[in-house]
Amino acid sequence: MAPPIFSFCQFCGKKFKYRSNKKFCCENHKNYFKVKKRRIKKIKYFLDYKKNKKCVFCGWNKFPSVLQFHHLKRGSKDREVSYLIYYPTNNLKEIYKEIEKCILLCPNFHFTLHFKELSINNLLEREKKK
Repeated sequence: MAPPIFSFCQFCGKKFKYRSNKKFCCENHKNYFKVKKRRIKKIKYFLDYKKNKKCVFCGWNKFPSVLQFHHLKRGSKDREVSYLIYYPTNNLKEIYKEIEKCILLCPNFHFTLHFKELSINNLLEREKKK
């Protein structure tokens, strides 16, 4: 009988007995790469989503990937959009539902909005007066 052939896990490098077409030592490591692929697809989709958008207040869109989602109503937020995009348990319908509750802001306006604890309406009124 021939000696067993060994392979190395692509995730952790652990040595294991080779079986045809097996690249990982366990299912957890195999699933990690599947989840990572799905996450990358979601991230690419939302980068494309932001590509043609701009800040609601100032129109800034020099780097669209930096635009941030801001929830219009405080109580309506289930989760942060970035959390929903990053974690694999969430499907696109959940993410779309959360994005519908948001507007896109440049980092400066988003920070200003939270720092001064102004509501969207107050900020809009100030912009109209200028």
